[in-house]
Amino acid sequence: MNRLLAPWGKAKTTRSKKSRVLRLFKSCRQGERAADEILTARHGHKNRSIMSKLVLMFCTLAVLIFSCKKDNDGTVQLLESISFGDMLFCIEYDGQSRISKINYYKNSDELLFTQTLTYNSDGDLILAKSEYPSNPSNNSQKTFVKIGNKIWIDGSETFELNSQGLPVYRVLYGRRIRTYEYLDGNMSRMTDYVNSVTYTYDNKKSPFYSCNTPKWVLVWGGLFWPVDIRNNMITRKMGEGATTSYTYTYDDAGYALTSKASNGIEISYTYIKKYK
Repeated sequence: MNRLLAPWGKAKTTRSKKSRVLRLFKSCRQGERAADEILTARHGHKNRSIMSKLVLMFCTLAVLIFSCKKDNDGTVQLLESISFGDMLFCIEYDGQSRISKINYYKNSDELLFTQTLTYNSDGDLILAKSEYPSNPSNNSQKTFVKIGNKIWIDGSETFELNSQGLPVYRVLYGRRIRTYEYLDGNMSRMTDYVNSVTYTYDNKKSPFYSCNTPKWVLVWGGLFWPVDIRNNMITRKMGEGATTSYTYTYDDAGYALTSKASNGIEISYTYIKKYK
């Protein structure tokens, strides 16, 4: 889910970006608990192995990211921050509107860790580094190699991509552990050995709609948690279990500003504008 603006072109803002997003936080909870609740809100159960990725390594995130789209004024609108409880994720971008760095804060100003993404000249992600300022022994990194329609992660895990660059299979040590299906550019179903989860969406722009990060990166889930693709999730159903529903508020451009799950979990988003 960071300093608040990469030093790219001209950004339209009317106040200090960091002070703006830092005011989103009011409560004081444990960072892992807040992050765990995010995963619970999005995926219906608490998964400590995923939690360790979020707060100790690479958490989880998901989805389709389309090439940047210009607004009428020649800018693109990019997600700047995600806030939940006492957790704040602040996002930076490179000159091509790809996510380059994420700072993860607790209680507004306590930096838990940062993630830095490096791309090659073809635009493929090749390195993701996590750094913990208060505990450098937890620092880690993952390497990525694209060969044909496969992304190799640390040599043991792979994503098999379709013609749109979206993952259709997740493979670990040669065995498929997850499949993904899509409808109208959104993930409609995710299936693993335990569950089959189905999703439906609205027709508004998701917070990551204009990001130019490779599509599979957000589905991979090494950043925050699997996020919505081009539109916003309005229902999520796990197997034969109950359905979780989501409602949103939007800005004038149709981007989500807040989301609220039927279980009461709320998430807020802020944006920046980048000139092409």
